[in-house]
Amino acid sequence: MKFAASANLYFGYSYFYFYFAKVKAICVQNWDTNKDGELSHGEAAKVASIRKFFRGTTIQSFDEFQYFTGIDEIGVDAFKQCYDLTNITIPNNVLWIEECAFAECSNLRVVNIPNRVTWIGQDAFRLSGLTNIELGNSVSIIGDGAFYNCCNLLSVTMPDNVTHIGSQIFQECNNLQAVSYTHLT
Repeated sequence: MKFAASANLYFGYSYFYFYFAKVKAICVQNWDTNKDGELSHGEAAKVASIRKFFRGTTIQSFDEFQYFTGIDEIGVDAFKQCYDLTNITIPNNVLWIEECAFAECSNLRVVNIPNRVTWIGQDAFRLSGLTNIELGNSVSIIGDGAFYNCCNLLSVTMPDNVTHIGSQIFQECNNLQAVSYTHLT
């Protein structure tokens, strides 16, 4: 079931509707602090950590994730094996994308990596379906195998301030045509 993507005022709280019922169910189950069956912008903003609540689920999209402004990292295995996930909007406050956060998300084509992200962990997007990657301006560390075996990956743009690129980050990315960067130390 799809939900409309607009905000709603309900008893003085600002709620948002989810595009997909499965995403809403997971969010309400874990972060609906007032137990009203909805998730307000305030409740979403107070979430400090996304652990493995979504791992291996059949979610398809999670653009509402952008409202989880209290999160500064996407944890280890957070969305691992979400095979149906096609796109996600990462909150602007995120600084780190941990190990295997999006590993094996084989249909993930689009991910918006905010400019505040400084670190992309080992195997973070391994075996994902990404086609193009434009890393935010603050990324300085990319862990081993971060984009390992991303068979659909065609191009990558890295910021000037990348100081560490791990081993095998593009191994088995057989369709990769261009990697653009200007500075490595």
